[in-house]
Amino acid sequence: MSRALRTIVLTAIAALCLHATVVAVKSLTHPARTVLAVFRIGELHDWAKGQPKFVLDEHYPLEKGGYGTDGQQYLFIAHDPLLRRRDVLPWIDAPRYRYGRILLPALAATTCGGSSPCIPRAILGWNLLFAAGIGALAAALVGARGASPWFGLLLAASGGLVCTTDIAGIELSAQFCGLLGVFLLSRERRWPAAIAFALAALGRETYVLVPAGFFLAEAIEHRRHLFRADTLRLLLPLSLAPAPAFAWALFLRRALPPDQHGGGLQNLAPPLFGPGRLVAEWLHQPKIDGHVVLGVLVGGPLLLMIGRHLASVRRDRSGLALAAALFGCLALVSSEMVWLRPGGFARGLDFLYPGIVLSALARGDRLTALLAVSTLVQVVSIVGDHFGAG
Repeated sequence: MSRALRTIVLTAIAALCLHATVVAVKSLTHPARTVLAVFRIGELHDWAKGQPKFVLDEHYPLEKGGYGTDGQQYLFIAHDPLLRRRDVLPWIDAPRYRYGRILLPALAATTCGGSSPCIPRAILGWNLLFAAGIGALAAALVGARGASPWFGLLLAASGGLVCTTDIAGIELSAQFCGLLGVFLLSRERRWPAAIAFALAALGRETYVLVPAGFFLAEAIEHRRHLFRADTLRLLLPLSLAPAPAFAWALFLRRALPPDQHGGGLQNLAPPLFGPGRLVAEWLHQPKIDGHVVLGVLVGGPLLLMIGRHLASVRRDRSGLALAAALFGCLALVSSEMVWLRPGGFARGLDFLYPGIVLSALARGDRLTALLAVSTLVQVVSIVGDHFGAG
């Protein structure tokens, strides 16, 4: 086994062990001592009383007096991914928005063949496989840039991904497919890369920005001959990558009524309004607590990474750099709700870490890449909170 392959395998194993440990810690420190606690289903819901029938039948532990986390939404969807029964819709906070992220729920439902007790375990199992896959892909992409293999493990252990594992969210599936597309494009396998990008967009709608970045890079590079047949052949796979996600969104638009409170649109705001409002509110009523400290330690370096990366785009117009720049622009127009907690912006903007770090390593900007180490503060906080609660 070559040294490069050994690094890839070891990074994948290390990522798998880390994320499995997070699941084990959350399960074993919960009073119920069950993996079902990972989904953290809330006792309360915005639009409905009680719980879906399977929650009661299978004895999921409930978060007393709480509304749960995003993971419960995708667990509910996995019990009816094609909207055949619609019996879980009353407990989903924004059905159109949530159903748009169908990849992980559909995988779990297909794996289990309709077996309800199997579905939560399938979601956790797929997330662990995706974590290992992200470790392998990150190690391969970091190795191709001649950088330290520790950067590969850092990307697989970012706070957003660990938070996703901790609540059984969907970001691992989207990032795995996104990085797979980046890896395949680096091998000039355009159509397989387009399929991977399409799956990433079905995992999380923001991942349409990844093929968009590569499309822009190709269009800029070939701008003098943009409409030549050979240029159009290069652009065609990337231009078609978002099509399945758009088709699914059109289906949902016909099948479901509009979401109350705007669905995903509530996550957007004028540029810098989200983090700016939080800072203004803190200056008006200064208060130091764990959330504020964590937000500063993780969010501050992330904003600095975004700023340095956007400044670098003038000279680095690679596809990955432009994709990360599009995510950086998304971060700047994300609302206060996204920036309120590290679990929000680290998951919602999760591609910033691999996009910025890999681009920085490619151009020799180690300072920008090293700023990503701050994400480990969130990892320590996540695991430490479970021990404290237990």
